[in-house]
Amino acid sequence: MDQGGRSGSRIVPLQALGALGLGLFAYRQLLRLPEPSLSSNFEAWLFEPGILVLLPVLLGAGWLLVRRWRAFAALPRHPAPVLAAVCMGASAALYVWSVRSGSVPLLLPSLSAMGAGFAALRAGPAGCRVLALPLFFPLLGLPMPAPLRHEVIWAQQEATASAAASALGWLGVPAYSEGILIQRPGVLFIVIESCSGFRFAAVFASLGLLVQGLGAAGIGRAFLMTVAGIATGLVLNQARVLWIVLTSNTWAAVSDHAVQGLGALALGIPLLLGIRRLTGGVRRVLQGQPAPAAAASWQGVAREPGWASALGLLGFFAVIGLLLPPAPVQRAPALDLSGIPGSEGPWDSALLRTDFLLLGSVRFDQVLRRGYQHRDGTRVDLFIGSAGSGDLEESPFSPVTELPETGWVVLERESTEVEGRPAQRLLLAGQGVRALAYTWRIGDSGIWTEALRAALALPQGRFGAPLRRMVVRVSTQLGVEGPADRARADVRLRSFVRTFLSGLEEAAGG
Repeated sequence: MDQGGRSGSRIVPLQALGALGLGLFAYRQLLRLPEPSLSSNFEAWLFEPGILVLLPVLLGAGWLLVRRWRAFAALPRHPAPVLAAVCMGASAALYVWSVRSGSVPLLLPSLSAMGAGFAALRAGPAGCRVLALPLFFPLLGLPMPAPLRHEVIWAQQEATASAAASALGWLGVPAYSEGILIQRPGVLFIVIESCSGFRFAAVFASLGLLVQGLGAAGIGRAFLMTVAGIATGLVLNQARVLWIVLTSNTWAAVSDHAVQGLGALALGIPLLLGIRRLTGGVRRVLQGQPAPAAAASWQGVAREPGWASALGLLGFFAVIGLLLPPAPVQRAPALDLSGIPGSEGPWDSALLRTDFLLLGSVRFDQVLRRGYQHRDGTRVDLFIGSAGSGDLEESPFSPVTELPETGWVVLERESTEVEGRPAQRLLLAGQGVRALAYTWRIGDSGIWTEALRAALALPQGRFGAPLRRMVVRVSTQLGVEGPADRARADVRLRSFVRTFLSGLEEAAGG
């Protein structure tokens, strides 16, 4: 009997080890690095807005789990089967859809829901509350949906440039900003996406939660430290941009981004620790944490029967990961631009350079920018950007497509129609001139619908058919600013659209 008891005590912990092994296999896609080298990863994690961060988030969640484990193990057994079933069902649905759609980010909420289900199976809502921070932390690795991310990053680029120019003025340094440009006498700086502060804010928000993990649990404190982390990241990024502008043509301006990131971390982490101290989080380690004698509770939890359910579900995940093939990636047919003539009657044209620095992470697989000139001297700039990829982590829709080049800004906008299409009429300014522009999108369901579709990896077209999405912009310079010149420019652009772009939407399959 005693021998059988000892055997049982060995077998049950093997269920925990088996669940761990199956979990590592089922969620193996989360363990791969996005770049081949650690240095490339480090720089991308700190600066690249669209990077998919996985390993640092998983390590952070694991550290927080270690910090909370004793408090969790000390809870009395109080299973909540319904709550556990809901969490594990959500985990299974997210996992199956992630595998089928090929969306790796959806594995993160699946993993969190799986952990919540296990916590509920052992200790009910109390278990979920104790493990709330490590279960929430993986969700920080979810990338912001591309349509929404483009909007936020562009706003941050403009705000960073404006704030840097204002700070230089306070310091007595002559400078001004125009869009994302910062200009000093004889020197020009462009606030690109990696200098917008978007990534810094996300990194320091994560660090704020990790710092909070040193102290007492609590939603209020966790929220405060997240906000403090975001603010710290934005302030440090602003200081970095200002430093580069002030020290142009020196080592400080051209130093490696990784070095700049390490410097920001060296300043930011002590600052976050100081904020936590001020909020009283340093007085104790964990509320309700048992005495050190409870260290053996790791083995105690490993012997409990909740691991059998986890083992079965993770085994199901492992089978799904092996047997369920991802949906094939489809691409919409290429846009036929041959129907857009380079010349027509009194119009002639030439290709113009596309400002890909302005476009940043906005991806098109077809781009056309052509300058047309009428015999009477009228000029019209045509831009068409088209994307036919089925990758929902990318989007061609961004405020930057409204501008012809870096340094331009939108002064006025209003909704209108062009040849029956919903469009935006814009008054643009840049390079000492003003221009009237019309821009419209094909295949755009609106920012929130597009963002939700990207977040859930839902197909774009009807019945999952590939959809070619497009951005079109036509613009012409204004001679003398005033109602009469705007009216003439308006007629000019509408006539151009009727002449050259009448079949564009049909060519796109719209």
